[in-house]
Amino acid sequence: EPTAAEKMLDDFNNAKRQTGGMTVKSGTASKIGESRSWQVFSDVHGVEFIIEQVNQADKGFTKTEYAYRDSLPWVVVQEQMPKAGAPASSTVQAGWGNNGVLVLNQKINAGKTSTLSDADAKTLHDQAEAEFKRFTKKH
Repeated sequence: EPTAAEKMLDDFNNAKRQTGGMTVKSGTASKIGESRSWQVFSDVHGVEFIIEQVNQADKGFTKTEYAYRDSLPWVVVQEQMPKAGAPASSTVQAGWGNNGVLVLNQKINAGKTSTLSDADAKTLHDQAEAEFKRFTKKH
């Protein structure tokens, strides 16, 4: 029997596969030492997914996938890589149920899985809210 966290991650991956039928808007921004790109996927309900990639040259590469349900952060998956296209050196996954309670909270580093701290999960939630507000104004 899958755990609530495993089920949430499966639901997230299934929902991510549905982005092909959504409207997508892309953008880029750069400043010295950092370039960003993003894709915002929306449907009749509004923004559903945001994928952001940040390349900090010699400091590494980050890919963050934000998923929303009912305009609220649902699941955030963030991968750190030494460079674009490299395998992830660490991955954090956080997900919140309908009541806002943290359900999925894990960190995978060097093949070892541990629990994501409440503070780190809150940071991801806050980032997801900020990204949602940033992009819903533009759609």
